[in-house]
Amino acid sequence: MAYKIQFKDDPRPIVVAHNEAILEAAIRAGLNVDYGCNNGNCGLCSASLIDGELVKIKEFDYVYSASEKAQRKFLMCSHTAASDLYLDAEIADRAEQISLQTFRAKLSKFNQLSEQLAIVRFRVARGSRFRFMAGQSLEVRHSNYGTRRLLIASCPCDATELEFHLRYDTDRFTQNLFSKYKLGDWFEMEGPHGNFTFTEDFERPVICVAYDVGFASIKSLVEHIIAQESDLLVHLYRIAPKGESHYLDNLCLSWCDALDQFSYSKLPPDNDVCVQRIAEDYPQLAERDIYLCLPNDRMISIKSALVAQGAKAEHIFTQTASAESISYG
Repeated sequence: MAYKIQFKDDPRPIVVAHNEAILEAAIRAGLNVDYGCNNGNCGLCSASLIDGELVKIKEFDYVYSASEKAQRKFLMCSHTAASDLYLDAEIADRAEQISLQTFRAKLSKFNQLSEQLAIVRFRVARGSRFRFMAGQSLEVRHSNYGTRRLLIASCPCDATELEFHLRYDTDRFTQNLFSKYKLGDWFEMEGPHGNFTFTEDFERPVICVAYDVGFASIKSLVEHIIAQESDLLVHLYRIAPKGESHYLDNLCLSWCDALDQFSYSKLPPDNDVCVQRIAEDYPQLAERDIYLCLPNDRMISIKSALVAQGAKAEHIFTQTASAESISYG
């Protein structure tokens, strides 16, 4: 039997399935709850039971003090619901609330879409989880491949399988990975980095503009919204390099089919045409949040032009993603 869970500091109720850990249900629903080991040792996934009944489904070693027991503290990774619940737990709504983590992950998939483009997936080491917010990035390191900062393309709701979109470049990391990758190789990862994240209040509809593999961050953001079952209005505009098609185009089209609040448009690589099209679609740009994931030269031009069309600079969030580097603004 499934039960509903309501957290004190979050208005969105979630559903926990029969015998499902509360932590798993919260992550699946897109809530940025705190957690660490996921096996009952660290205590980071502690919550306080305000109302309802719990059932322990997994043994744990973490020991609560007498005062914590009096606050009805419990581990979300080791308990499920035996009734509808009302809980108090730490839920991050800003990137800086999530601590830097170092962990290992192995290369599990290398899907080369063309000579220049690949979708890469890594599986986090057993017993580990990586906590991050949609839109952030990771530093990926390997002694034989090199080091590279990569945008995370996957949703935080799947904290054990990480996806990246990689374009071939002159740097050591991408050249080595494209030419001699081996599935099963282990990599060191550090993160999360960056603050290109949705504001949790969702006060305004969102416009996203992504160029090439900058789509990775936007994909993470959109899948986070889907996991939350949010009715936030999102319009995605994509720009492909000259002469190339939009990779994962069918995924974007499927979002359009499945989500009433999602729109998708493909734009030519001309900056002026892009801004003109967006301004025609949305004459009241000041009423929207705008997320730009573009190479630096395009970023400067498009952001300036959008402000000239009425967008508020403080409502424009940017992440510079190019073949050469990834930085944040």
